[in-house]
Amino acid sequence: EHYKYLINFEYNSVYDAPTDIQSGEIYQVNIERYLASRPRFELYDLQADPHEKTNLVELPSLAEVRKDLHRRLLRWMRDTEDALLKGPVQSLYNKSLLASLGAS
Repeated sequence: EHYKYLINFEYNSVYDAPTDIQSGEIYQVNIERYLASRPRFELYDLQADPHEKTNLVELPSLAEVRKDLHRRLLRWMRDTEDALLKGPVQSLYNKSLLASLGAS
């Protein structure tokens, strides 16, 4: 694909990347981005920007691309019955903590 589109459901919070992701190339070249809060939406041109450094979501020239990818993502989420469409999903970290406390 030429473009990558993301919806961050927990935007305005910092990224919580697992250790295996932190050792990856994209994370390493974008470390400053992962230490900042997430934007609500992200759009990257993977051909021109394979390291996903420049979020193009606000560019008027890519508005149709953004709308198309947004529609396609929401359709896929509905088709796969993605739990995020029903509201917040409990953190795996929280489940693990509750289990270790004997509270789950």
